[in-house]
Amino acid sequence: MAKLCFKNNHAQVFSSVNYREAFCTLTDPIGLALARNEATLKRGFAQPGWPKVYSVSMEKPGCLGKHGRQGIKYKRTCKNFLFFPTMNEYEEDTWNIASWKADIPGKVSYVKHLLSCSQFPECSRDVILMLEKYFQAYAPDTPPNPGLYLSAFLDDVVDLYIFHSKGSGSKPLSAIQELQLLEVICSCFQDQPSDIVRCGVFYLLFGISSQDIKDGKVERKVEILTKLISMAVALQCNLLLESMATWMQRHHHLPSLVLKVTSSIVEDYTCLVPASLPFLQILACHSPQMACQLMIALISLYPVVSSDNKQGESLSVGSSNRPPLALLRVVASWVSENPELCIMTCPSNLLTVGSLRGSVAPPESTSLPIGPVLGLLRWVVLMPLHLNGFTSNLHVYKDSRVLCSQLHLAIIQAFLLAGKDKEDPQDEMELEPGEVMDESDSQHLIKGTDLKELSQDMKKLIDKLATVEFSHSIIAQQVQLSMDRFAQILQVAMATGCLSAAKDELQSVRERLPSNRLLSTVIQSLDNSP
Repeated sequence: MAKLCFKNNHAQVFSSVNYREAFCTLTDPIGLALARNEATLKRGFAQPGWPKVYSVSMEKPGCLGKHGRQGIKYKRTCKNFLFFPTMNEYEEDTWNIASWKADIPGKVSYVKHLLSCSQFPECSRDVILMLEKYFQAYAPDTPPNPGLYLSAFLDDVVDLYIFHSKGSGSKPLSAIQELQLLEVICSCFQDQPSDIVRCGVFYLLFGISSQDIKDGKVERKVEILTKLISMAVALQCNLLLESMATWMQRHHHLPSLVLKVTSSIVEDYTCLVPASLPFLQILACHSPQMACQLMIALISLYPVVSSDNKQGESLSVGSSNRPPLALLRVVASWVSENPELCIMTCPSNLLTVGSLRGSVAPPESTSLPIGPVLGLLRWVVLMPLHLNGFTSNLHVYKDSRVLCSQLHLAIIQAFLLAGKDKEDPQDEMELEPGEVMDESDSQHLIKGTDLKELSQDMKKLIDKLATVEFSHSIIAQQVQLSMDRFAQILQVAMATGCLSAAKDELQSVRERLPSNRLLSTVIQSLDNSP
């Protein structure tokens, strides 16, 4: 319902559906005034291109005084007030941006007016629902570029009613209001059944563009995003978490942002509230895509061995590059129950939805890996060689060894699943789109360059063990354990077609590492292969 106010603040005019329902009231010491210029209102409501400015005169007829004298004739003149149309008068759903064909500036003003009249947090919900209608109108395709005017409008309402940025003119949110905002976002995404719509709206809200970096909006977006995902993990908002998984995949070229969100989740569930760790352990059950993307980020946070050029980029929680035992236990439980997590990727049709925010932010020097399998392999092979910190805690050492054995088995099972899909393409066609890598991707799960880098890190740790105050028998046992795991995974990867490496690359790997019977047998088998 649009409201029109007199200049002297004594009268108000409302329109609900059309001019026939328009009425006016006058609150002065004498009584109610009567509208005598209905024709002016009719002409005003009939004009297109609202909002417009009109001048309406309101007059109260004279009345008899106490002693029969003619009373004072009151006249009120209304100037400079706006007529706003309603949805019915536009004959379309004004909240559906995709249906806007004409008078776009007027409709933008109308929607902004409605949002300004709405109370928090309903105004935030209205913005999200408006974006959902926009993507629903074009689903399953991606909406076209809305143009500069509509893009600026969308950015304005998102900054004002979702992020409440400092430059938007809105007041900062209190802690209670911020919690209400997070609850609204969670409920809206949980109520939206379409993957296309959810991922499109999520990327439109939290996607990072070059313009966002220039305008200084990244910090506020990441702040809200980290709190939102931490809440979603505890509330098991699987649909929202799946959208977040797509966001992480699309921002692999910006690892600092992805790792910042991941480190915040790690801190919340392992440091601030350790008792809430079970919520993180069951994440893979209701949101496998999110669990997969978290593993990719975790293996980058805790690489066990960092090269010199990456040491400054590490965002690990704590000084060690080795994953904490609690996180190692979480990841081991994920992949033990579902080995397909090691070779899972996001559906490709969701990686381009919502690209309406201009140019993509420029990539950083190092991107995140596509899948977690190589990082898990590094954990399995390098952890036995990383004895620092285990000297004073034998219990942690034993638990870590058992958990790495579980990871080792899960990697082998994942390679076997990828090889089965290669042998039986019919079963692969029945899988959900993007659920498991296709045949061409499975051939590149491990590359020769990956094996070269891994063998170099193994050699680095083995040489470092010579300076550790351990018995030679323990050191030799740890080295053979690492070498055996490496050889077993290499053998399964070769047998299932998941390895892409030349013979000379594998020969150089064997020459770089200490002698190992199983590894020599695996490499020599290449000479007998056709």
